Amino acid sequence: YSANSEIDNQSAIQARVEDEVSKGLMIYTTSVCPYCKKAVALIEEMGATYNNVQLDKDPDGADIRAELKNRTGRTSVPSVWINGEYAGGLNDGGLGGLATLSKAGQLKELLVNSGALA
Repeated sequence: YSANSEIDNQSAIQARVEDEVSKGLMIYTTSVCPYCKKAVALIEEMGATYNNVQLDKDPDGADIRAELKNRTGRTSVPSVWINGEYAGGLNDGGLGGLATLSKAGQLKELLVNSGALA
């Protein structure tokens, strides 16, 4: 164990998350979260393309969750990102959350602009 290897790992996690959230639609979930399932269902119903990391299945899941907390102040999932901007979860956070944006008629435009929806 060394402090340098921990810093290197943290840098690698930061770079990974930056890459994952920077383009299109990215959703961080867990396999057992009902709000995550609803968020993914909403996106799939719209026909949008997205990337998904299940934090409870990914070997770096705990470190990714810590990095998301650094970026958003929240550890809750789903954590939804559209072209590098934190959109929130299902009902709150960031831009208001997927369901909130959908009800307000704003989600489709965000997804089209991000390239996630034709």
